[in-house]
Amino acid sequence: MFNKKFIIAIIAFLPYYIGAQSWFSKTWHNSVSHYNYYYNANLLVETAKNDAFDGYKDNFKTVLSLYPTPDESALKGNASKMDEAIKKLSRIIDKHSISKWVDDSYLLMGDARFFKGDFYSAIEVYEYVISNYKESLAAQQAEINLITTYIKLGKNDDAEALYNKLKAKKNLSKKLKVQLDIAGAAVHIAQNKYPMAIKLLEEAIPKIKNKNQKIRTNFVLAQLYILTKNNDKGIETYQKVVKLNPKYEFAFNAKLNIAKAINIKNKNEVKNAITLLKSMLNDDKNIDYFSEIYYELGNLEIANKNESNAIENYTKSLRSLGGNSEIKSSTYLALAEIYFKRQDYLNAQVYYDSAARTVEESNPNFKTIQARNLVLNELIKHLVNIKEKDSLLLLSENEKLREKTIDKLIKEEENRVEEEKRLLESQKNQQNFNNPTNGNPSGIVNTNFPFYNQAARTKGLQDFRRVWGDRKHMEYWAISSNKTAFYKEVNEAQKENDYGNEEKDKLMKDDKRKKYYENIPFSKADKEKMKKEIAESYFLGANVYYQNLKEPEKAQKMLENLNKLYPNNSFQINSWYLLAKISKEKNDIPKYDYYMDLIYKKDSTSSFLKILDQKEGSDSINKQTPKTDSEIEIAYKEVYTAYKNKQFDEVLKLKGTFDIKFPGNPIQINFDYLEALAIAEKGDLVLFEKKLAAIVETYPNTEIANQAKETIRRIKIKNGEIKEEVVEKGLYEFNANADHFYFLVVPKGVDLTKIKIAFLNRNKTQYTEDGLRVSNSIIGDQQILIVNNFKTLEILKKYIQEIQKDPKFIESLGLITTIEQYIISKENFTILLQEKKLSDYEKFHNKSYPIN
Repeated sequence: MFNKKFIIAIIAFLPYYIGAQSWFSKTWHNSVSHYNYYYNANLLVETAKNDAFDGYKDNFKTVLSLYPTPDESALKGNASKMDEAIKKLSRIIDKHSISKWVDDSYLLMGDARFFKGDFYSAIEVYEYVISNYKESLAAQQAEINLITTYIKLGKNDDAEALYNKLKAKKNLSKKLKVQLDIAGAAVHIAQNKYPMAIKLLEEAIPKIKNKNQKIRTNFVLAQLYILTKNNDKGIETYQKVVKLNPKYEFAFNAKLNIAKAINIKNKNEVKNAITLLKSMLNDDKNIDYFSEIYYELGNLEIANKNESNAIENYTKSLRSLGGNSEIKSSTYLALAEIYFKRQDYLNAQVYYDSAARTVEESNPNFKTIQARNLVLNELIKHLVNIKEKDSLLLLSENEKLREKTIDKLIKEEENRVEEEKRLLESQKNQQNFNNPTNGNPSGIVNTNFPFYNQAARTKGLQDFRRVWGDRKHMEYWAISSNKTAFYKEVNEAQKENDYGNEEKDKLMKDDKRKKYYENIPFSKADKEKMKKEIAESYFLGANVYYQNLKEPEKAQKMLENLNKLYPNNSFQINSWYLLAKISKEKNDIPKYDYYMDLIYKKDSTSSFLKILDQKEGSDSINKQTPKTDSEIEIAYKEVYTAYKNKQFDEVLKLKGTFDIKFPGNPIQINFDYLEALAIAEKGDLVLFEKKLAAIVETYPNTEIANQAKETIRRIKIKNGEIKEEVVEKGLYEFNANADHFYFLVVPKGVDLTKIKIAFLNRNKTQYTEDGLRVSNSIIGDQQILIVNNFKTLEILKKYIQEIQKDPKFIESLGLITTIEQYIISKENFTILLQEKKLSDYEKFHNKSYPIN
């Protein structure tokens, strides 16, 4: 039997014994959790994090991310390592739940899921930590991590709400204050609230210990200073980045941005920036960025008002290696603007053409570049035509000059062939030296033409493309776009007749000189034909100067040269009209009266006189056209008849022909209005509106312009730009004989271009002979795709049935929801555009167009 005192002693000692056991147990669990599992899991996550940051490609053209993490797909490669880390952390949670590393394990598990690319799973884990370990350091860190994850997913409102909540916390750990400031800055940057972001970064940067993070945050701060027009602080902060001895890309872009941020009105600063950029050209590490450096040097020279130096630097930029498409298009545009400002349209067109090929559609200058390129293409076409045909006429009239010129060209060609022979021989000897074997192992053809040498050909092609871009192989590449043909094909029958001229026929027997005689006109008919073509180019070129380039002086000079060189040309009365109009705009009354008098003497009833006197002429397509010019009257009747017969393609074709034949005619408004109506009938409502707007601008205060205004007003009602009472319900009417077309509702956010291409390809392969056309429009705020030109309603119904039976095609459209496709008549479509309520039309459609 135990002694009573012994039992009392045991009872007294028991709590100390149990406490010791608990302390030993926790220590053991903490030690095993930390060193066996957490340490190794953390090592895996940190490695993945560093790899992700190192592999991230920064876009220095935009504000850098404060959290440089690749996208989801790029993080998938970490899956196996992150799964291993998650397994180790799960071991802590399952087997060592009493250790102090459990909340940290959950937090690290969230990071592992994040760097695995599973962002939504990471959010779930972070939220678990926040709700189950409230007010702990791990929970606060999880909230900051949650903010950065929201930013990554574009959930900026959620990120802002959580940031504001954390910012208001009084017990936030001081250790996390810097992280919270950086997270807050990232939130404000995402919302373009740059001043607020600047304030937070200014507070955080002095406390940042990590060098790479300090470099990045300083770089972002500098960018924000520049964006908020505080260039002095921006330059100062970029200089701090350089002093931190960062990675090469950060150092280069910091220096480049310093040069770009200077005050261009301060000559001293411009000079220093030029010196800085030139010093960067001396560093071979920058060779891949020479194109960008030269481009910025060109910009500085423009600021310095030194266009010659700017052109030199821009040209070097184009010839440098490593230039991206954005720099190339910017450089082409800069050169184009210089030459355009100088009115050197030949060179301007070359560079606008190249800019048009390389510029991205997202560029704010995209439409301007494309439009100006087309205008200059048209102008250069006429200038080149004049220059070439003037030269050919001169050679046809002066035999001595002709033969001397041909002798010179033959001599130049012989010299070129000799030089090519020498070059080929030199290359061949070099190849034999490098590869002393018999035969022709390289596959070089035995010819005098040097570009059969693949090495020379490839190098030449690469050099060409680096400067001028990827162009098709064609003549006059430097003054034409591939969309513009400079010379009409010669009718073979006419060509044979030309060769009937005895003199030319005799000369053409000389094989050596034959190709030089070929285009020279010898017969009277050929010369007259060429003179007419030159006269046409003079007149049309003058119209481009006047209407498109707004240069009346150049237009005036071309028209005066036209009438001086080719009196009684077929454009004479038209040119007098335009000359009178220019004189009136310049308030040159004597010249205005002079040209008015010429028109009156030529045709006292001419409508040109009424237009110039601002008298209202006949401008309705339903009225009789003027009788002053029988050719124009016949042409107009032909176009109007095609319109009445619903031959809309013929209307557009004829209108284009008559624009060239009768440019600036007194009833041009009638032709333009018919063109707009034909375009509307074909279903291209966007282009229809543009054509109407052009009519209103070009022919103000006319009957047709007023009609166009009213139509535009209806379109604006449809677009919600102006308000009008909703069209009364029940106005949809079924008419089986009306023209019908198909339309598909495309949900918001879906790429309409992709769907349009899918329909174009389908129509091309399955409905080749049907002539179906694809366009697009909008109903209210919904985009729609339109297919029209169906011959009958039954064919249209069959078209929809075939789509319904083709799941692969429907799947290729990429529409998540069920496709909404409809049949509608043109009359009902007008009502639908006004009403903008698809649900109402849907009821009418389902009742009127049942499709089995």
